[in-house]
Amino acid sequence: MLTVASGGALAGFSILTDRYTGGIPADDLLGDVRGERGTRETLAGPLNILLVGSDYRKNPELKGTLWRADTIMVLHVPRSHDQAYLISFPRDTMVDIPDSGNSRWKGGEDKINSAFTHGGNGASGYRLLARTLSDLLDIRFDSGAVIDFYGFVNVVQVLGGVDLCIETPKGKQKLRSIHPPYRVFEKGCRHYDGHAALDYVRQRKQFNDGDFARMRHQQEFLKALLAQAREQGLHRDLGKLDRVIRAAGPALTVDNTLPVADLAFTLRNIRPENLTAIQVPVEGRNEGTWYAELVDPAPDLFRAVRDETVGAWSVQNPKYVNPLT
Repeated sequence: MLTVASGGALAGFSILTDRYTGGIPADDLLGDVRGERGTRETLAGPLNILLVGSDYRKNPELKGTLWRADTIMVLHVPRSHDQAYLISFPRDTMVDIPDSGNSRWKGGEDKINSAFTHGGNGASGYRLLARTLSDLLDIRFDSGAVIDFYGFVNVVQVLGGVDLCIETPKGKQKLRSIHPPYRVFEKGCRHYDGHAALDYVRQRKQFNDGDFARMRHQQEFLKALLAQAREQGLHRDLGKLDRVIRAAGPALTVDNTLPVADLAFTLRNIRPENLTAIQVPVEGRNEGTWYAELVDPAPDLFRAVRDETVGAWSVQNPKYVNPLT
């Protein structure tokens, strides 16, 4: 949301980012896989940002338990800073998870979202997940955040809702939620409030491709939020921007190294139409328990992230690009 406003009234934007920075929990999320880039107003070079979705902090039943990394995305921004690629990892992807260093896990193969559990509660679990992905992609991260999708209900409400195009299971015109109050979503594009939007992006069991469908819908939701923020003119309406910031605050924990204001200013030229969603190539297996294995061209994708050729990779591999309608 701040990237939307950072190209507008910069004086008011600076005041609000001070409030934002002070109101959002920050922690050492990246540890030894943090990039060595210096802090400055405009960051040079490509950016890789680790975004993790968890329902830990908003679900009272999970208080005192381990975080669940249900959504894992790497936001890759080329050095031009006018495009962005959302690269989503299925949570059941089998990967090598390094030694946690805290006697919980000695290292080995497991599902990628298990890194949070093996790393321990809170930031230590995030750091182990960051190390796992850093080793896998052979990159370091410039920033990171834990996103509570439940918290984004309030953001959508402040924005007056969001436009989403509903995907339904093959051969059906309707999608019935598996969660109370069991909403029924009709196929097509409509305007939804925050509660309905969140309900939709949580659905997966009704689709043949399960978690892959949920990843698509979450990517579409994030693009829709960006589009709605721009349509609302947050760069001109600092009062509404302030309300959005305060609504987003409880939904985030950010890495404590790179000032959010610097990052937002750097990403100010990214538009919704310049956001591309990618699904990491995997193949599902069901041998007692369902899991996914990385397959070609996943190694080429990881190389493209390092070489800043993700755009070309996307053209060559349209099967793994999720249209953001």
